[in-house]
Amino acid sequence: MERKCNGDELKRFEENKDRVQNEQQRKQYRDKLPNIRDRKEELQAQGQELQSSQFALEQQLKIAQAKLQSLTLSRKPLTTYAKHK
Repeated sequence: MERKCNGDELKRFEENKDRVQNEQQRKQYRDKLPNIRDRKEELQAQGQELQSSQFALEQQLKIAQAKLQSLTLSRKPLTTYAKHK
């Protein structure tokens, strides 16, 4: 959500920076644009890291599920143990 907001904000700033007639407002736009661009890049990097983490966690989950299934299938039923006692 924040990524989209910053992307929209950056686009809006870039579109409006040349339309502003007041020098003070133009300076505000010039001052804010680098910060917005930097934040957008940070969020993109975070998004990529999160996707990588998500992929790794999904792989770990699949491995754990496969181990659990293997243990479940190889386990003898409880009734077998009761008969031997």
